[in-house]
Amino acid sequence: MSTRQDWGGEAEDSVLDGVIQTTGTVTYGTSPLPPNSPSTVSMRGSPNHLFYRSWTVGDGTWQPSGTTYWMHSRIRHNTTTATDSSFFMGTARGTLLQIGWSLENSTGIPTIQVTDGVNPTVRATASPTDAISVDTYERFHLFVDHQAGGQVRLYKDGDVANPIATYTLTAGDITNLGGLPDGYGKKGRSNGGALDYFDDIFMMDPEDGIGVVSEFAIAEAGVFGYEASADTALGAGNNQMTGGFAEVDVPPNLATFLEATAVNQLETLVFPDSTDARVYSVSTRARVTRTGTTAGSNMRFVQDDGTNQVQTTDMVAPGDGTTAHEFPTAPDAGAWTTAKFNATEFGVESRT
Repeated sequence: MSTRQDWGGEAEDSVLDGVIQTTGTVTYGTSPLPPNSPSTVSMRGSPNHLFYRSWTVGDGTWQPSGTTYWMHSRIRHNTTTATDSSFFMGTARGTLLQIGWSLENSTGIPTIQVTDGVNPTVRATASPTDAISVDTYERFHLFVDHQAGGQVRLYKDGDVANPIATYTLTAGDITNLGGLPDGYGKKGRSNGGALDYFDDIFMMDPEDGIGVVSEFAIAEAGVFGYEASADTALGAGNNQMTGGFAEVDVPPNLATFLEATAVNQLETLVFPDSTDARVYSVSTRARVTRTGTTAGSNMRFVQDDGTNQVQTTDMVAPGDGTTAHEFPTAPDAGAWTTAKFNATEFGVESRT
């Protein structure tokens, strides 16, 4: 398990710099940036205005090779007041905003939006428990199967196995979309004030056979991280698997590994201290192989500061694959700080 995932490069689908404006002003902010991100700036759009960028790889224009694609973006949202929390972030065809996500006014609950031929319209709404945090970078993945009967799925916090909202496209939607996307767009909020920060915006084509084609491989894109540096310091209850920190390596070496031999075995590990001035959120990633059900068919990620232990919901342990989760808050449910990160261990637990 690690918090590192190298992804991108101009040759892989599209990693986006620069913006082609159609209306309004785009501001580039240098602070705050996403946690441990290689980015030097984030993008901010003026209220009531749209900015649009076509995807290019080399000299060509990018479009999905089939009907499916993934879009990744990170946002630092600044308010959930009733008049100042609406925006659209998603795909576009020309200046037509097609499929994306937004937030409910005053609640910060994510929604899926699909155009009615003129403007994006809310088609599905996530649970209130998935409301976005204010002034904290959070990660969203949008999956689209661009055909009648195809699904649009929205994922949060790097968990690309469990969508927080789902919508099935109709034949009328496909007509309104006018074709596959050729860019992305962001519509600014309706009011003034501090603007949202957007960063790490890119597309992934799972059907082109080029570069990264797995959604699990993009779960932590844009994050630099750490290998484990020691076994747990929190006692035997957090040290139940075979192996230890020496078996946690980047990239994964499948000849060495932590192993759960029964259900509900927990292993947390010590990671190197961060020297960043601030930690905004923490992503965990695990390469998993499962040969049977002796230790169950599911797993979950765990963070533990010695006083508070927080587990994710159970997720399927892949037979051979990568899974990830992002913790937007520290084990004490408060905002991350560098000190809290340095005092926290991260790990996994086998589940039924």
